Order: sequence, then C-alpha cells, then structure tokens
Amino acid sequence: MLHIIGDKLPDLVRRRAEYEIRVRIIDSYRDNRYWWMMADNNWSAVCVAATFAVYAYLATPEETEAQLDRMIATSECYLRGFEDDGCCKEGYAYWNYGFSNYCIFASMLREYTDGRIDLFRNPKVRAIAHFQENAAINRTESISFSDSGNEFLPTPGISHFLKHEYPDIAIPPIACQIDPSASLRTLFWMRPEYDADG
Repeated sequence: MLHIIGDKLPDLVRRRAEYEIRVRIIDSYRDNRYWWMMADNNWSAVCVAATFAVYAYLATPEETEAQLDRMIATSECYLRGFEDDGCCKEGYAYWNYGFSNYCIFASMLREYTDGRIDLFRNPKVRAIAHFQENAAINRTESISFSDSGNEFLPTPGISHFLKHEYPDIAIPPIACQIDPSASLRTLFWMRPEYDADG
C-alpha cells in the first residue's frame, strides 16, 4: 500500500511504516531462515509472494537481487507439494489461495526480471493451473478431500490470469459463487473479454 498511497500519507506515518517494513520484513528475511521457506504447502507460496512484493517495491535493487535465488527456491518447495498431474493434496480451497499467491509471486518475478525468469514455463505449473477445472464437480461444488470442503468458490482474477497464460484453461461459469478473499492484484487480472466456458 505504501507504493500506491505513500505520497498521500503524513511524512511521520510514511517514514514509520517504511522503518517497520525494513526491520520486520527486509532485514528479517535477509538475516533469518524461517520454517516456511522449505514448506511444501501454501505457507511457502503465500509468504514468498508477500516478501517478494516488499523487496520489489521497497528494497534496493541490490538487496532484491541478492535474495532472488532464495525466494525462487522457496517457490520450488511449494511446487513439491503437488503431484506431477497438478493435484493439490490439500484440496481445492487450498489450491485457490496458495496457487493464487504462487502466481502473484511468479508474475511479479517475471515483471521484475523483464521476462528473464518465467516460472510459468514449467510444465508442472501448467498442470497445477488445470487443477481448478479438474476439481470442479458442478457450478457450486468441488471434489472434497483433505481438510477442504466441497464448496466451489473460484476467484475470477486468477481464472482469467491462467487463461491468458494457458489458453486451454477452462474458466468456471460466471454463475459460480466468487471467493471474497481475492487479493487486489488478482482483481486487476480480470479480463472482460473472457466469457466463462461453462
């Protein structure tokens, strides 16, 4: 938010926010090794996406470059939690949240490196992208296993983003319920030209 509204905040508030972000995220990530960095579940995707966003927008380019390999390694740990066919063993709800964050990280990384690093070229990522359509039973239900329920709450932004990356992706019908936890970035990914395949 500082990147978007920082110039509208009182100077004292902005400087305090920048200080806290540096101490709690930039310096803390640089100086520590946290358990989630090696996790093969949503934790790694969610945490690395948020951490990279902070580095990309608020750290120096040198600081960010110095941490890229570690962040990419964490994103690879997340992918280890999936089978080669893209199945999310935690269920659809976890796929929706975790993979959305993975896509946020991967898309920011691609932008930041001017396309030099494109994690979407990985065939396993393509397979994971298809999990949403493979898990859906109908417009309101998905396959229920692990600790995910059977409620089907797609996030239109991620569906549209994946369709743009992989044209063979099926977008859930617009009549589906919508996940209210969608991040701001995924809302920007919505593309009105994509009609639901449903």
